[in-house]
Amino acid sequence: MGSYANGARITGMLDKAERDGALVHAPAGPLRDALNRRVARGTLVAPHPGHFARSRLWSELDPAERCRRLARSLACAHPDWVLAGPTAALIHGLYVPHRALAHVTVVAGCNRVIGAVHAIDRERPPSTIVEGLRVTSLDQTAFDTMRALPFRDALGVADSLLRLTQRTPDQAVRRIAAMKCGHRGVRRVKETLLAADPRSENGGESYARAVMIEEGVQLPELQVEYRIPGSGGVHRVDFDWEHRVRGRNRHDIGELDGFQKLTDPTMTGGRAAHEILRAERNRESRLMAMGLGVIRFTFDDCVRTGPLMGLLAAHGIPGAEAALARWRTREGGPA
Repeated sequence: MGSYANGARITGMLDKAERDGALVHAPAGPLRDALNRRVARGTLVAPHPGHFARSRLWSELDPAERCRRLARSLACAHPDWVLAGPTAALIHGLYVPHRALAHVTVVAGCNRVIGAVHAIDRERPPSTIVEGLRVTSLDQTAFDTMRALPFRDALGVADSLLRLTQRTPDQAVRRIAAMKCGHRGVRRVKETLLAADPRSENGGESYARAVMIEEGVQLPELQVEYRIPGSGGVHRVDFDWEHRVRGRNRHDIGELDGFQKLTDPTMTGGRAAHEILRAERNRESRLMAMGLGVIRFTFDDCVRTGPLMGLLAAHGIPGAEAALARWRTREGGPA
């Protein structure tokens, strides 16, 4: 095949893969060699041997979409594989932290990491088809994923499971207990589910709440609505604490700041970042005029723990001062 015809074929394959939300898969041979030459020139990337995408497109995808596309490509190349763990959780629509998606997890008859694939050797589990992909069942997936993650990440999986299934924490625990009685990690998964709350709207909010649970801070109410005087509108806050400071009742609200609020088209409504920030500050001023304390923090504050505890302690949230003192002892310095 001439170089022009070969180039046209590769272009067509890449276009089709992008429409299908997948990658180009090429078995060993001349076609893969031609694709690898394009990888060497930088026009393509190979996230896993034999699986290719345009470099520009790949650089624009977030880790979740990268994992989803590679999973689809691998499923086509290996129809006997069953997607499992965090990869299956992503396909089911559960929350999964991006750092858990560095590999595509599959049940494939061996225990090893090969390229971007984490293969697990175990008896073929119950599976189902979601988005055209064979994945472990929802309960199996949730159990495997929560068991594999630290509590701060696992709570987001549990919160999203309750949102997706509309189960209560007790119902979710009973299902897991019936399915996984005696399995390693089942106790920790049960504890995570009992702490779950479907009102957490995203993984960042779940992570923040997990930090508060670990540090023994008074837990807030979630997604509380306030009618803002003078605006005719209602503002829903991420976190809401009612507590007592120096013998007086006090309300403080917490807002988790993040780039998603400024960049995600589903959340921006077509507004520029400076317009969103101005509206946020306007609402914040009105809420403070109502006598509410406003606590703004970032995901990084939660990861580092001390900065979040310092902000909560400054507002008198019960348990935060003691948590901050413990953090200072652990870290050996101020927040």
